[in-house]
Amino acid sequence: MRNMIANKMNFYGLVVIYLFLFNFQLITVAEVVSHLVETNVVCGEGMSFSNNAILYSVNSRGHAYAKVINPDDLSDQYYILQDQTGWNHLDFDMQPGGEGYMVFSGSNEVMFYRKVDSNFNVQSAQNMTHESFHNWVPKVSGDNVIWWWSPGPYQHWDVKLENLATGTRTTLAGGPEYQYAWDIDGDYALYSDDGTPYYKEIWSSNPAIAITAEDGAQLAGEQTGGQINNNRILVYTSGRQSLYVYDIGTDTYARKVMESDSFDIIDPYLFGDMLVWSDDRNGSYDIYGLDLSVENSIPFRITDSDTTDERMPLLYNNTILWTQGPIGFNNSSPADLYVATVPEPASLFLLALGGLALTRCKYSKMKNQFYKT
Repeated sequence: MRNMIANKMNFYGLVVIYLFLFNFQLITVAEVVSHLVETNVVCGEGMSFSNNAILYSVNSRGHAYAKVINPDDLSDQYYILQDQTGWNHLDFDMQPGGEGYMVFSGSNEVMFYRKVDSNFNVQSAQNMTHESFHNWVPKVSGDNVIWWWSPGPYQHWDVKLENLATGTRTTLAGGPEYQYAWDIDGDYALYSDDGTPYYKEIWSSNPAIAITAEDGAQLAGEQTGGQINNNRILVYTSGRQSLYVYDIGTDTYARKVMESDSFDIIDPYLFGDMLVWSDDRNGSYDIYGLDLSVENSIPFRITDSDTTDERMPLLYNNTILWTQGPIGFNNSSPADLYVATVPEPASLFLLALGGLALTRCKYSKMKNQFYKT
């Protein structure tokens, strides 16, 4: 009898694992999707997601708008800016139930911020273009903002840092080479210096720390980029074919979590333990996710359009935002915005069940043999 029960558990465990292997991409596709708005998203830096509110830039009849939308209430929308110059780089950080800063840079290299309350009413505003020539790609966290700055055309880029509450400004990284501001979160800023990724504690005399890969891969390059979220750093390599993760305070090297030689991996985004990106393994671009809290986690599919590109995923808690359609300044067909709840990787639950069944099966057989002896 024990052997028969063990064999049945073995069979069921194998069936469950087979379901996992066959369905790991299919059963996790987001089903509850809200079509937020039909728009023409300006570019890859034209959206920001913070505290369940979305700030995005849209082109319409020659005007560019910066707009806030609440995905839980689509009628709850606020126009923050309207200007013909176009706000092609923007970011904001909204504190839960409190205030926040929105930072913008336009096609004419002007950069400024808006401080808003919890209802997105503008409390203060200031032009930050004190030093020309170029001020570009701002990133904000709390009161602090970093951005690219250049003294003139065809010259080097520096990384500037400013506390918007006090007006204190400094050069975080500068020199004759090219330094690019990538991201800021809490006490740390992330940037590249001559193509090599560094992170540094802001407003501190501690030196910046270079990030290297455990597999010896070259992380430097013009197309290398990165993001920082809650002391976890994401770095993607030149060509965006590999994704690396580095945890501040615990990791010595960045570890590779995703790579491909047969399809493009673009638009990676990190929030907590969840990593999302877009890739074209099925022809058009779809959104995929990876749970970093699970060892040897397997990517799961979030969107499943076979004909239209779905790109630029952004995460906040368990809510995901993405675009569907062409992205850019002059596309005749607008890109739409969609939002959904990140699906639970149910297949991982199936795998756990299968593993449990096999483990129980092995234990039962061991017990049976023990009793026989």
